[in-house]
Amino acid sequence: MKLPRFIQALRARSGDEIFLSALIQRVIAFVTMMAVIKILPSNEYGYAAYAMSSLAFLLPLKGLGADTGLLRYGSLTGGQRQKKFMFRSSFRRGMMASAILYVIVFIAAPWMATKLEGAEIYIRVFGLQFFSFYLYHMILAYARLYHMNRLFARLGVLHASLLLVVVVPLCYFLGGIGYILGLVIVPLLIGLWFIRSFKIIGPDEVGDGYDRGLPSGFLWYSVYTSLSNVMALLLFALDVIIIGNILADEVLVARYKAASLLPFSALVLPVAVFTTDFVKLSRLAVTEPREIMKYYSSYFKTFVPIAFVVVVGLWFVGPFILALLGEEYLVGTDILRVLSVGIFGAILFRVPLGNILAAVGWSRANLVIAITIILINILCNTYAVRSYGVIGAAYVTAGLLWLSGFINFGVVQYWYRTRKSAKV
Repeated sequence: MKLPRFIQALRARSGDEIFLSALIQRVIAFVTMMAVIKILPSNEYGYAAYAMSSLAFLLPLKGLGADTGLLRYGSLTGGQRQKKFMFRSSFRRGMMASAILYVIVFIAAPWMATKLEGAEIYIRVFGLQFFSFYLYHMILAYARLYHMNRLFARLGVLHASLLLVVVVPLCYFLGGIGYILGLVIVPLLIGLWFIRSFKIIGPDEVGDGYDRGLPSGFLWYSVYTSLSNVMALLLFALDVIIIGNILADEVLVARYKAASLLPFSALVLPVAVFTTDFVKLSRLAVTEPREIMKYYSSYFKTFVPIAFVVVVGLWFVGPFILALLGEEYLVGTDILRVLSVGIFGAILFRVPLGNILAAVGWSRANLVIAITIILINILCNTYAVRSYGVIGAAYVTAGLLWLSGFINFGVVQYWYRTRKSAKV
């Protein structure tokens, strides 16, 4: 059977390796998590989970988003030496921003752990990920910048594999702190190895005729993008937070969370596509904006049947997978099915068009859309959970995935009209 042209072109750019890498990473991460849960006492795992949850929304602010700024503005720079200089300059600024963020977290740790005092040290140690995770994501951006998609995919598998190899023994010998230390150490080791192997940190040898400063708009693009990522994470977490605070039942929270894992995992499909082609789209936005719309049209036609198969599969196979987790999780079948309908819209509209807005430089629009959706989410989810329970949260979240996608579609169309009129 001949593959669609869009898929063939994606495979030529190592898109299949990025997709396979994402799947392998998810499997290894699941195995690692199962081992950690079995090794750690429940209280230590609770402290670690609390620390990770407390800082999860802040992690996209690492380096104030310099990795995303490097990816977009570096893709618009032709010379390799200029790309390296941009990496070094943005890396230094990002590290300073990460240091400021860590100091704030270090000081605020006692307040953040007010209800769980034992988690204070975990928060302070996990906060070191602002440095290591930032370094890791900078080298991932560098690999994508040079179209080394195959290396990018293998770095992801290496990261997941090393976490399994390093985290499990550290948990066994050091307990919960060992788990957190492993999460901090592994991305640091990969980042340092990459920098040494590719010699991208050194004297700023740019040469005559090269711009020695970061491009205009680099800082604000990075900030807006990182804040947009924070808001995006909140969209997928607010329902759980609201359920926990209103219904105050950890069993209901666990069932909802388990039911949402499968639908949200399906987003690996569009994410793999735009991870592969982000640099390409950034260039097309400047030179051939019409090609951006053609690209999305090809993506849409290709992924309508794929998204349909995914939703049907989740609808009928999902309950069997929930049953494997335990009979008590099978009651989440309706939640899984409702969220699956929302994921259909996310695959076709929200994820691709959100990435396109970032690629064309409209990160501020992404942020405004994200804040708007979060505010609607808080209002609607609060009412829905009070009135209909956990299934109400599922309906609201699914609806917002479609709504945000449609808003993204309208904004992308507006961007294209402004680009067309600018060329006339």
